[in-house]
Order: sequence, then structure tokens, then C-alpha cells
Amino acid sequence: MFKDYLNAEDYEIDVFEFDLHITGDGELIILHDGTLDRTTDAVEYFGKEEIRPEDYTYEELRALNFGENFETDDGEMPFKGLRGEEIPDSLRISRLEDVLTCIQNDGDYDYIIEIKNSQELGFKAADELYRILSDLDLVDNVVVGTFNEEVSMYLDEKYPEICRSASQNEVILVYALSLFGIKTPDSALKFDALQVPMERYGLNLATARFVNYAHRHNLAVQYWTINDEAEMRHLIDLGCDAIMTDNPKLLRE
Repeated sequence: MFKDYLNAEDYEIDVFEFDLHITGDGELIILHDGTLDRTTDAVEYFGKEEIRPEDYTYEELRALNFGENFETDDGEMPFKGLRGEEIPDSLRISRLEDVLTCIQNDGDYDYIIEIKNSQELGFKAADELYRILSDLDLVDNVVVGTFNEEVSMYLDEKYPEICRSASQNEVILVYALSLFGIKTPDSALKFDALQVPMERYGLNLATARFVNYAHRHNLAVQYWTINDEAEMRHLIDLGCDAIMTDNPKLLRE
């Protein structure tokens, strides 16, 4: 899958975005959802629902078909029903370390990485993420984010050299500061980026006021997940720093 992006002839990729979960044996895997139920054959394989990666080892999860419910633009599901040895390695679980190594072999890229786990699992995920980034000399190429404020604080305490995005409360703080034009020392803002949707909590985060305020405080503004051309053009006109999309070809155009 990643090689398809790397080898695309009609567009280029400059930043990759990943969501991470930690497995029961401490491996970091790429997964958006909190469970494997929606995207794989996990419910069938394990005979129950709510299959969470932290409850299984990496090797146990390698038995699953991660292309089970993949649907093409034409409505076809080319990988559904593959089981056992029929499942190619490209459709099995992806470890972060393996994916980063694969991409690094192609060239230099930047990364936006979100830790999905909270509390102790989130701390363990942060520790393992830092180890991997250090081993691959990628610490300076990554912005790390999380919806879990305690994990953000953990990153500040243990790995202050890592660039991180604002927590949810910090995003609301910046919005309020920008709304009332309140200046604040850059040192008071311990994060490096605002990774936000266009709207959140009833707040319009896709405004020139919000972006300009962030830029005046040396904060990058990165929007997710934008698949509409008009919205892409609006954000580009605002001068945003990154757009996360499921359609990189459209964005590149």
C-alpha cells in the first residue's frame, strides 16, 4: 500500500500521517479505530466483538486480513474472504517500524503520528515511538499528536525534544486567544502545531484569524481529514501548513 503512494506517477507525497496502537506485547501498529472489528475479519477469527490490539500479540494479529472490508471506488471488494496463507503480507498488520523503514528507503519524508492509546498504554506507546524514531534518526521529522491530554503531558516531561501538536484543551485555548486577540508569550505554548478539523465543538477553526494568530506564535496549522476540493482551496488560501487527506492526487492538483 505505501509503495503504491511512493511510486505514484501522477502525484507526489511529502508527508505521511499514521495512527498508532500498542499491542499486548509492546509493538506499535498502524490502526485508526480502537478495535479491529470494522476493517478486518477479527470478529470471525476470534469469535467475538471488540477486538482491541492491546489484548493480543503482534503475531496473533498477523493472522487477520486487513483488506477484508476494503472497497474500491467502483464498489468492489477485491480482498474479501482471503484467509490463512491466501493473505499476502501487504494485507497483514503493519508495524510502524517496518513502514518507516520501507519509506525511508525511498527518500526523505516528514510524518504526522497520532498515539491513540491513553493512560499507561499511551505512555508505553510514547516510549516505544521515541525509541523507534531515535533508532531511525527521525525525531526531527515528526509531529506527534494525541487526543489524550495525559499523554501530551508525558511527552513534554520525558521527550521535550519531540514536536507535538496541541491537545483538545490547548486548541480551545488558542481559539479563545485568537478570538479576543490576546497576546501570549510563545514560551507559554508548549506545543508546535495545531492539528484540527475545519470545525470542532461548534467552533469554526478554518478562519484567517485562527491561522494568522497561530503563525504569529510560531505554530503550524494542520487540518484533517479534507477530501473536498473547495475545502482544500479554502485552507490553501488561508495559508495553512498541511492538509491531511484520503485523496493526495486531488490535493496535489
